Formats: sequence, C-alpha cells, structure tokens
Amino acid sequence: MGIRLPFGKVLLVCSGVALGLGLGCNNGSGNGGGGGGTAAAYIDRLQECGLLTEGETPALQEDLDPESACVANCLLAATCEDLSEISCDAFTAMPDPALTACIDTCLVGPAPFTCGDGSTVPGDYQCDGEPDCVDASDEADCVPLTCADGNGTYPMSFKCDGGPDCEDGSDELDCPGFVACTDGSGSIPMSYQCDGEPDCDDGSDELGCPSFACANGEVVVGGARCDLSQDCSDNSDEAGCAQLVCP
Repeated sequence: MGIRLPFGKVLLVCSGVALGLGLGCNNGSGNGGGGGGTAAAYIDRLQECGLLTEGETPALQEDLDPESACVANCLLAATCEDLSEISCDAFTAMPDPALTACIDTCLVGPAPFTCGDGSTVPGDYQCDGEPDCVDASDEADCVPLTCADGNGTYPMSFKCDGGPDCEDGSDELDCPGFVACTDGSGSIPMSYQCDGEPDCDDGSDELGCPSFACANGEVVVGGARCDLSQDCSDNSDEAGCAQLVCP
C-alpha cells in the first residue's frame, strides 16, 4: 500500500499535484512565500534534495494542527529518495517503512473498544448504530444525537463524518477541519474550499474565493499562483515560480 496521509492537511493536493505542507492551494494573492515556519523548512528541504527549483513559492500555511505538525516532522527527517516519491507520485509512493511508521504514529484514531467478552473492535465502531461485538456491548449506553430541527436522531459516530444524516445537515456543522455547505447538504474539508472545483451541491465552496488575474486578461479562481499547475492559458500564474523536479 502507498503511504497513508490525512486528506487536505499535510499532503495537500492542488490541481492534481501533491507537494505538501501548505504548498499549493494558496490564497491567490500572488504574494507567495512568507509565513509558515514548518512549511518553509519543508521547502528548504525539497530544494536541498534537488526536488524544487529556486523561485517564488505559494503562500504558506502558517499554523499546522498537532496531527499535521507531527507528520511534518516525519517528512522533514525523511530521505531525499522518500521525499521524491511522496512529492512526485504521492498516491503510489512506497517510502521506507520507518517513515510510514512515523506517520502512522501521528494519525492515531480512537482507541479500540473492548467488548464484554474481551475481544476488541475499532474505536470508531462504537455507537455507530450497528452492533459489532458479539454481545452488542459496543452499542450499549449509546445516546443518539438529535438533529437541530428536531426531525430525527443519529448515532454519535455519524457526527462530522462528512455526509449529512439530518435533513437540515446539522450533524455536519461545527466540525473541526470541515466547512458546511450553504444549502445544508453536508460539509467538505477546508482544503477543498476555493480549489477551483465545486464540491458542495450548491457550489458554495467556490463562492467569494480570491482570484488571480492572468497576464492575458483571464481570471482564474482559487490557488492559482505558484501551485505547480498551469491555470492560465499563457502560464503567467507559474512564471517565475519554483518548479517541482521529478525523475
């Protein structure tokens, strides 16, 4: 299996290019660089490995959540060979097992649930509305949550799972790392906002997004400047930018 990374966090995927730690998906301002101590260190590391040329870089994510910061430290300690795999072909990368193990320690999910007979099931199976233990102890004492409009309930584990279970979508509101669609149809990862492609049914994730004015007069939405992907037909969004160097 390839390396498992949290979506939209440390390994951001913008316009089909996976690079990491806030590279790509910039705010469209064209300022580039600046901020993001850990992300800046990652850029330096990529350049040390000959994987990124000199040039303007995207606006960087300044604050990383603990999980992403943990993965960042794993990547900063990785070999150039592993970084080449991850940066150039993230979805099929097969890095050193030590790196994979390091990252896995960062992505800790709920602790396993111990059933009444002593066996265990994954922690997120508890209170999901379906018994997974032989004695159904994983569903005992589970209090369902009520939709904001009062029309129905849902298991606790359905809260913030990325798909609406309430008609009013209230089970997907106020979720860390997610933003709710305006029509209440659910929520999407924050990194999907302003990426140039609508992910909400109503397209609200692409409304009010910053844009980049191409030299030829075109205007492109979302992270266009220096995201390692040509968005302007004249390539002016990538002119003077650092470029990824892959074998």
